[in-house]
Amino acid sequence: MGTQISPAFSKPNFPGDVFHAPEGRTLAPAAVGHSVHFYEEDSVLLDNLSQFLGGTLGSGGACLVIATEAHREGLASRLSRCGIDLPHARRAHRYLALDAEETLGEFMVNGWPDANLFEQAFGFVMEQAQLSLAPHRGQAFPPIAAFGEMVSLLWEQGNSEAAVRLEELWNALARRYRFSLQCAYPMRIFGNAENAANFRRMCSEHTHVVPAESYSSLRDEDQRSRMVSDLQQKVQMLETALADREREIELRRESENHLKLAQAAVIQAEKLAAAGRLAATIAHEINNPLEAVTNFIYLAMTNPNVPEDVCQQLEIADRELARVAQIAQQTLGFYRDTSSARSTRIAKVIDDVLAVYDRRIKGKNITVNLRADPALELHIKQGELKQILANLIANAIDATPSGGQLWLRAKAARHWRGGMQRGVRISVGDDGCGMTHEVKQRVFVPFFTTKADVGTGIGLWVTRSLIEAQGGFVQFRSRECDRPGTVFSFFLPEQADLTAAVAA
Repeated sequence: MGTQISPAFSKPNFPGDVFHAPEGRTLAPAAVGHSVHFYEEDSVLLDNLSQFLGGTLGSGGACLVIATEAHREGLASRLSRCGIDLPHARRAHRYLALDAEETLGEFMVNGWPDANLFEQAFGFVMEQAQLSLAPHRGQAFPPIAAFGEMVSLLWEQGNSEAAVRLEELWNALARRYRFSLQCAYPMRIFGNAENAANFRRMCSEHTHVVPAESYSSLRDEDQRSRMVSDLQQKVQMLETALADREREIELRRESENHLKLAQAAVIQAEKLAAAGRLAATIAHEINNPLEAVTNFIYLAMTNPNVPEDVCQQLEIADRELARVAQIAQQTLGFYRDTSSARSTRIAKVIDDVLAVYDRRIKGKNITVNLRADPALELHIKQGELKQILANLIANAIDATPSGGQLWLRAKAARHWRGGMQRGVRISVGDDGCGMTHEVKQRVFVPFFTTKADVGTGIGLWVTRSLIEAQGGFVQFRSRECDRPGTVFSFFLPEQADLTAAVAA
């Protein structure tokens, strides 16, 4: 459904929000500043963050977290263990957690952070936060704390210039609004000697520098901390050179097993091809009798001696037979569209697919929340887009409990990692039980299924193949515990011609 940055803070509720660190110390919120934490182990970063943000939440303040999924989950777990009632904080709109990569996409233009888009997004958030937390004005510490690792993602992608620019934009925002901000970088990403100058520039944009844990015994005086961090960056360069050498040795070893891997790939390809041929044969055998029955129904309908009420019943039977044929093709997962690509209204295609599953949706009393611009169009093959949507919607319906909700969103978007290419992003979400870690790792593996009695294990594999065949990509996120559910989101570029990606 995409990241939407919106005002998410309101007046705090103080009862039950006292934060206690593991040692029993009650922590205060961080002072105003823009600090950077270099870390080697994720556990050290998360322990630091739980104290940084926990003090603010415990005093009734508000927190904004922009991080990867792993760090968001790890932080939430630590805050809960330390006495923070996160569900309560979320309901009070005092804890907002966003995905770092998706949030970057809201203001990155051609690989560079746009100052106006950044200001529109985060300036409004901070303004609403300060207004809602007005009773805290005049305190020694600000009631708003933020953590972000979007800069770390940019640096890791090789875009260190954009990372430094984003740090500058945060500082510009801090001159207008009173809040404390902490950034974080893993030391492993500083192995490129060409980025030494940008490393120093980045450090200079912060009021405090916290060196990695290997130097924690040193006093954290500001100048010494900056010197230690600079030395760590140089050490990382040497370690990277050694790692490159070890990697060369490992590549030589891997080359010895190359023939075995190639043979395994050929065997897997043969299995998939055999499955495709079998599926095509089954679909053909099913369609033949269906076509015969459809023809007989047509002859009966055109017979002038057939009563009107019988004709109406025959029309219903004809529609249901067409639906059986479509379901058979979708269930087998190898439906091939031979039509030409053409300009297609996305909302109309979504409505058509939902109509196919109308009986299942009503049978489970599912509420469908659809948001799609009626004028949104894309040059595409309708049949293959319908198959993509049918696979995702069918899985969402299966996962949604009775009385649950199904979300569908379609909007114009840009692929900010792909040169800001224009296209359409479509999301399908449910409030089901979510996926385990093991299922997440294998969700796109052919013939893997959690529906042993009815699943084929090829629906999502085919879906990804169809999307990637025309330059798009698919992502998903899922969680089991607090507010469980799953969202699949895929991007299709403009002026793309979907072609069948799976051989029969």
